[in-house]
Amino acid sequence: MPSPELIFKQNYQSHLKHLKLKGLRPKTIEAYSRVLKSSPLTKGVAQDNAFCQPSGNEA
Repeated sequence: MPSPELIFKQNYQSHLKHLKLKGLRPKTIEAYSRVLKSSPLTKGVAQDNAFCQPSGNEA
């Protein structure tokens, strides 16, 4: 069974991809990612992992 960190990483990357494909602006994507990172459900998983940082490749 995959670890919670791996599951979060995959879901987070998929979420970012969909936001970009939807045509949202980088600032909007950044705001959405901040909400995910601050969620109590992801506190233990997302706080210290580099994959939570936007890649800088936003359109």
